[in-house]
Amino acid sequence: MKVLMLIPSITNYFMFLEELTLKLIEEGHEVGLVSSPRHFNQVDCYGDKPAGDYFPLDLPQGMSPANHWKAMKGLKKVIEDYQPDILHAHTGAGMFTASLTRQFGGLKQKPFFMATHHGLLSPATRGWWRWVLGNAERWAMGKQKANYVLNVSDLKWLRKTGFRGQIGSYKQSRGIGCRIDLFDSSKYTHEDRTVLREKLGVKPEDITLIFVGRHVWFKGYDLVIKAYMKLAEEYEHLKLILLGQPYRVHPSGLSETETTAMQAHPGIIKMGWVNNVQDYLIAADAMLFPSEREGMPVNLMEAQSMGLPVITRDTRGCNEIVEAGVSGLLLKERSLDELLAATRQLIENPGLLSAMGEAARKKRKQFDRMLWVKEQIAIYREITSAG
Repeated sequence: MKVLMLIPSITNYFMFLEELTLKLIEEGHEVGLVSSPRHFNQVDCYGDKPAGDYFPLDLPQGMSPANHWKAMKGLKKVIEDYQPDILHAHTGAGMFTASLTRQFGGLKQKPFFMATHHGLLSPATRGWWRWVLGNAERWAMGKQKANYVLNVSDLKWLRKTGFRGQIGSYKQSRGIGCRIDLFDSSKYTHEDRTVLREKLGVKPEDITLIFVGRHVWFKGYDLVIKAYMKLAEEYEHLKLILLGQPYRVHPSGLSETETTAMQAHPGIIKMGWVNNVQDYLIAADAMLFPSEREGMPVNLMEAQSMGLPVITRDTRGCNEIVEAGVSGLLLKERSLDELLAATRQLIENPGLLSAMGEAARKKRKQFDRMLWVKEQIAIYREITSAG
């Protein structure tokens, strides 16, 4: 079996696909990867060479037809030279390039085209832009022989809007899961946690919040910063750890004045993009992530696996990871006041904070990425055995 995976950035590969690739190779299969060789902005914590065969190609991360058309030509050559049994595209942008190639690339021999959608764009938009994106997504999905979504909301949306192509969801896993072997609080002693907090300048009496993700408005980054700045005036011993970086495609949601104030605040610990997120989660007391839209958020699975309560939105993907009132709190609206109230609730109720953390930890096995890896390989076998 020869599988060619396509994902827009090499950063995406290290975040999502490395374990699947290694398992396929271990079982004796051939695996190739097509991705842009450039990491996300300011990301330098991963390597540059993935496992298996690597075909660097400048793939667009947005929906520019001209850029996808240009990438199509390069993808066609890779497919013809590599001759995979399966071409598996990830993310909407990756799928769009693959679908153009299947429809207009003039391939002499076509592999089985399939796509995994890490969160549809159209359900999260409004007005004419929803119509445009919805039609583009349905067209591209219609060119795939198989489509998989990561959450129930996207599955329902496609059925509601009348999509007639093949669509499914992963049955054994929560999306693509996370590395629960790494995100395991039992591997850390109380002394380990104390040392890690001291390195960050966090005192024993400090309550520490954490945000993990790109610093963009739709992930709630601006709300987290504004909430923390206000709460820091109310609670003396309060810290905020920021992981991730700004993203050139989307604004942060903060004004220049707010950004300057954030940069200068002594209670905000800015660590950038790291590949040892677990060491920061163990140092924190709760995660804030009021995101507008996700596929199946890996950062929330990582936090919950570590026994960390999460305050997030009652939105697609997020509400399938966090159980409201049990392992965290779900916000109904994109509201600073609602985020402030929820965060105060956890700060002022250490018993609730502890109980939610324990409830989160008890769910960790369902987030195991190897459940997805095994299911995905089974899907590949079924495809190739069917000819």
